[in-house]
Amino acid sequence: MNILPKSIFCFIVVATFILLSAFFGIAHYETYHTTHGKIELFFNLKIQPIKAKLRNASSIIYLKDEIKGDSIFFSFEPKHFDFDNALAETHIKDKYLEHQKYPKITFKGKFLSKIDYKNPKNQQLKVKGLLQMKKVTREEEIPVNIVLHEKDIKMHTEFVLEASNYGILDEEHRFKDGKDNINIKLDATYKIKMH
Repeated sequence: MNILPKSIFCFIVVATFILLSAFFGIAHYETYHTTHGKIELFFNLKIQPIKAKLRNASSIIYLKDEIKGDSIFFSFEPKHFDFDNALAETHIKDKYLEHQKYPKITFKGKFLSKIDYKNPKNQQLKVKGLLQMKKVTREEEIPVNIVLHEKDIKMHTEFVLEASNYGILDEEHRFKDGKDNINIKLDATYKIKMH
């Protein structure tokens, strides 16, 4: 009865693990997260301009994932938005965002541009993914600015969404400029998460 030498057996075990890791997507990557993302909304309505702020968005950035690529996930609850107009806050949250029926808004996407991991300066990139708001899921492409540090990442983005695409506003609340745009600003500082 032939018995494999111990060194050959160990080699086979290690090689098998590497192959299975590659096959099932087990790869080394870095995770950065935050639970204090800041979001600002601006609605230029005919009745008056409306602003809203939120300071507890959750987000994760995955970097150096050789299998899936660099990616980002965002999640927040619209009920936490603070509006500069109390009447508008109740109306928009309850009637248009329907926050009790749809308690979360999420975005999951990938970086289209290659990230320079060694560059400590501001990098202008693009992210493409699926934004889910209420019962609508749409593909969106969003410009982002990121700054990489040793243990954290700072991100800033400004973009525009069309309210009618997500069923947010109805005909009686038309926008002042004739365009149903919602201007969005987002700022977040991510801390590295140790695995």
